[in-house]
Amino acid sequence: MRDYVLVTRLSNGTSVKVARKRIAPLIQKCIRELEDFGVDLNLLLCTGEIPSLKAKKPLLISDELISNIVRCVKDGKIGIVVPEKEQVPQIKRRWESRGLSVVITNANPYGESKAFEKAAKFLARENVDLVVLDCIGFTPKVKELFRRLTGKSVLLPQTFLGYLLKGLISP
Repeated sequence: MRDYVLVTRLSNGTSVKVARKRIAPLIQKCIRELEDFGVDLNLLLCTGEIPSLKAKKPLLISDELISNIVRCVKDGKIGIVVPEKEQVPQIKRRWESRGLSVVITNANPYGESKAFEKAAKFLARENVDLVVLDCIGFTPKVKELFRRLTGKSVLLPQTFLGYLLKGLISP
């Protein structure tokens, strides 16, 4: 079985696929370093599953936050958009294991807008009840395109997590 694939963007803007087994130890190292630096809270800005991370301070896991919100949609069909086609089987297992009825498509958040349009039109034909852009790389502009083309509500992790974090750290 292939390793769980994550998609990220390098500082030069290039989109790359990384194996979870290779990136997880680096994320764990960053958590330790940030805690040693004195942070009060960590937020993992990746919507992929990265199990077994350990922290001394509160660690908010984006994947779990997003999926728990989506689980509140009762008897609905959820449209999930992931970056790469090869991620579809792993993401299907992940969301269905949480008891959700899902339709999954792909469009790389760091790619061409034609892929966004194709994915949105597919989800519109599937008549999903909610769209989840399942990557932190999707932007508000992409969210608006999906909302316009599907006519449905769209959950954008970037903004949802931003509001959550603001609420946690604001006086």
